[in-house]
Amino acid sequence: MIFCILLCIVSVAIITPVQSFQEHASQCSSLMLSQSSVIIIPDDYPTIQEGIDNADSGDTIFVRSGVYKESIVISTENLSLVGENKLDTVIDINNSSSDAVGIKAEGVTLQGFTITHARSNDALIWNQSGIAIFTSNVTVRDTIISDNRLGILSYTTAYNLTICDNMFFYDGFFPGCYLQNIDGHYQGTENIPLACLTLNVSNNTINGKPLYYLQNIHDSIIEDDIGQVVLINCTNITVRNVAFLKNDFSVLLYYCNNCIVENITILDSDGELILFFSENTTIQYNRINESMVGICFDLGAKNNIARYNELYDCREGISIITLCSGNKVYGNILYQNDYGVRISSYTKNAPAHDNEIYENEVLNNKYGIVLSTSFRDPLCYTYNNTIFNNTIKKNFIGIELYSTEGNTITHNIFQKNVLSAFFVNCSQNNWNNNYWNRPRILPKPIIGVKLVGSLPIPTVNFDWHPARFIDH
Repeated sequence: MIFCILLCIVSVAIITPVQSFQEHASQCSSLMLSQSSVIIIPDDYPTIQEGIDNADSGDTIFVRSGVYKESIVISTENLSLVGENKLDTVIDINNSSSDAVGIKAEGVTLQGFTITHARSNDALIWNQSGIAIFTSNVTVRDTIISDNRLGILSYTTAYNLTICDNMFFYDGFFPGCYLQNIDGHYQGTENIPLACLTLNVSNNTINGKPLYYLQNIHDSIIEDDIGQVVLINCTNITVRNVAFLKNDFSVLLYYCNNCIVENITILDSDGELILFFSENTTIQYNRINESMVGICFDLGAKNNIARYNELYDCREGISIITLCSGNKVYGNILYQNDYGVRISSYTKNAPAHDNEIYENEVLNNKYGIVLSTSFRDPLCYTYNNTIFNNTIKKNFIGIELYSTEGNTITHNIFQKNVLSAFFVNCSQNNWNNNYWNRPRILPKPIIGVKLVGSLPIPTVNFDWHPARFIDH
């Protein structure tokens, strides 16, 4: 043990002042386990990954200041990865498509780095992260996480995490992710265990503002100048009058009930305002733009309301996905998004169903309202949703249905869309009493296709009683 500490001190002293190497010796000694070794990068190995690959459980890898153009994967348990100085010990993966740091072994501690540029130009790789945590008993402290697609992402397989004293810039923290990209395809579970959210998260900042990670809080109002808020198992919480800028997931609710999110602004976010297994929550009077998704009712969110929000320049304005039901989306203005409203599922045999989309203005989007399977997988499906009394105008496609059944589309106004409606592999949906650009007496045919293998065969649905005048 004494020999290891002396080795660390002597190595650092070659290029640093006495005061500096004494500090590093103290740091090394506090992290090393009995009979462990210290590997120094780049003295012992030229890259961090080579040091990791040659380390044993309990070792410390000390990384000198410098810019390391590599992504790393930690697969050795009880490893400590320590940067010399978080300001200038940098892991920069230069916008490649991998995570900058993937932690796949238990008992890992990471501290003293800047982690940056895990940000592919492919926006569909939405879960690319500066630090991705797949397993338990991991500590990330005193680190700068900057300008990644997502900052720190932990999966449902990760328990007992400590995330403290970190500084996020244009990033944030997303715990309990139930989707993993496996061989290029996202695969999801049907559960987010509460235990994977019961974490030690403290003293972190987002763009200089505090990250609120609140567990088991009740009957409270949050209107502070904060960088991100995560609510776990909370009831009767109101988040209001907050502006979020350039982060990941601005507001996350897990297992929350009877909450309100209102009068907030979200600008330029890589994430979304998102609910998991939350019920009877109202999202209202918010303005969200230039975000991946504006508002998302995700895994198990039921009987929630999104109303009177303005959502624009997002990839998706409002999204309702896996196992979500009984949600109502009304009175919103959605424009200039790739998708105005999208209902889909990311987990097999876990459909989104019985949701209502009504009285919204859906304008100038690529796709106005979409009901679909995800990844074109027929087992990721939706059904029995209702779309009514919406104004659907100047979109490329007004409504698109893909392998979805039992939905009702009624009393909507279609005007000046390039294509008012289109469907793929659908037969059991009810189109009725919609206004199709002009008054109509005869049934309105709706053109679609049925796929036979990969061959599209033209087919048709009908609105048997189209509207003769605009009634709302």
